[in-house]
Amino acid sequence: MQSTEKQSNAIDQANQRYDAACRHIGLIIRRFRETKKISQSDLARRASCHLSYVCSVENGISNLSIRKLTHICNAMGVSSEKVMRLIDLKVRCAEAEKQAGQLWTNHFLDVASALLDSAGAYDARLRVADTPSDPPAEMIDRG
Repeated sequence: MQSTEKQSNAIDQANQRYDAACRHIGLIIRRFRETKKISQSDLARRASCHLSYVCSVENGISNLSIRKLTHICNAMGVSSEKVMRLIDLKVRCAEAEKQAGQLWTNHFLDVASALLDSAGAYDARLRVADTPSDPPAEMIDRG
């Protein structure tokens, strides 16, 4: 059971990374297109694809083959190698930011928990909340 759960988690993580990569690819293509002052419809015509496809790629919705990426890059006059390097860099940066955020969140929760435990506030609040409105003094061990 645990191995199928691990596989499911691994698949979910891979899908999340793939979706993030598609969004990054779309943003990079959009920025190059806008920098070159090319409309979406003009890019679609130059790359021999439909306008809806260009829109879906820029929005990170559509799958983009290496061949189609090369056509789109050529249509914008941009090196596909340069775009691929930017995509790789962007994905790596996003993953590093996510990991740093998780580390910070975990660290913050650990520190907050330690502070509450050392002050005894957490235990005292639970005891007070779980007792009648006027509990006997011996029920509250920390004030």
